[in-house]
Amino acid sequence: MAEFGLASPWRDKKTCPQCQQENEPGRDFCWACHAKLTEEGSSSVSDPPQNAPAPEGLRPDQGIPPVYSPPEVAPVKKGNRFFPQVTDLESAADAAKQGVWAAGIVAAVTTTIALISLTTGTSVMGLDGLALLDGSAFALIAWGIHRKSRVASVSGLLLYLFELLAAMADGEGVRGGVTIIFFLIAFGNSIRGTFAYHKLHTQLKSVIDPETGLPDSRIPELRSLPMPVKLLGGVFLAGVVALVLLGLLLPATVPETAVLQGDQLSTDLHAIVESLDILEPTERILYFYSDGIWDIKEGFYLLTNQALILWGENFVPEGTAIPVIRLAPSEITSIGVYYSDSWIEDSVVRIDSGGWNYQFPLSVENGGDRSFITALEEATGVASTMLELTDFD
Repeated sequence: MAEFGLASPWRDKKTCPQCQQENEPGRDFCWACHAKLTEEGSSSVSDPPQNAPAPEGLRPDQGIPPVYSPPEVAPVKKGNRFFPQVTDLESAADAAKQGVWAAGIVAAVTTTIALISLTTGTSVMGLDGLALLDGSAFALIAWGIHRKSRVASVSGLLLYLFELLAAMADGEGVRGGVTIIFFLIAFGNSIRGTFAYHKLHTQLKSVIDPETGLPDSRIPELRSLPMPVKLLGGVFLAGVVALVLLGLLLPATVPETAVLQGDQLSTDLHAIVESLDILEPTERILYFYSDGIWDIKEGFYLLTNQALILWGENFVPEGTAIPVIRLAPSEITSIGVYYSDSWIEDSVVRIDSGGWNYQFPLSVENGGDRSFITALEEATGVASTMLELTDFD
């Protein structure tokens, strides 16, 4: 224990001046060398009686245990706020507490933003209602680190790193460099703290009080998380990490879940649209949405500065095999919209043109459906009308 700078569990008890062994107050003889202890702390040495029983907590064949005398050690530096020294249970708990605060702050901020996004129907700081999953994960991690869970501390750092990598992979960039460094340090210290706490706790619990045969009662109990909580937390965290990894590993041609403005369209997706030969040389994409699962060619809908373009198997004009409908603004006579009030359900648009009507979905994420329709109204000069879902085929 001396290598960790730990105090002996008998520090508050009487010290034998003969062998320097610490003893429980009220003892008449030193339990290690059997010297008689006087009220002043002096002792008179006497040989232990023949066939003396071993002290409590030891087997008879173990005999008298060796005297524990911690070697002199240099004072341990306390370190600093960003990299504290972990020398005992208290300092280990303090280091772990940094992860509790970091995970708690991330959970609170993320959950608040997600709730605002759900309430307003728009993206806030690039987050939407799905950010509730992140908030819940970090809240669970904060609770686990508070219980000195090593798995929770490692999960906190990994999930935070995955979130940063996902943001960079999406081209969103990373803001708040100083804050990010602070959180990374805090999660790192929580790992140091939780692992050191378990190691030091095990060592302290191995010291047996010879009179009671039990570990020192002053050492706090280390309560393990209930098994159902461990399983539930593990499944939840694994699911969140899997979603993040899936987002990192999927090809760039997989559709986004939101309506995108033209300048938000990735180079790869823009190249696919151009390869279909449906744009004029001077045509610019204003808004884009695809309800495809693995490929945008399963279905996408464009508003450009020249036309509304609908691509999909439901849009195959007579006499052609190309699944595309191209409508100039002047050809559109009416616009009907059903605006979904659920972030997991698309809004639906119906366009009338030349006696035909065409229907296509738009994502409500970040308010993209309303932005698309507003731009379409401005291009056509036609005001949209509100519809119910039952008005559609």
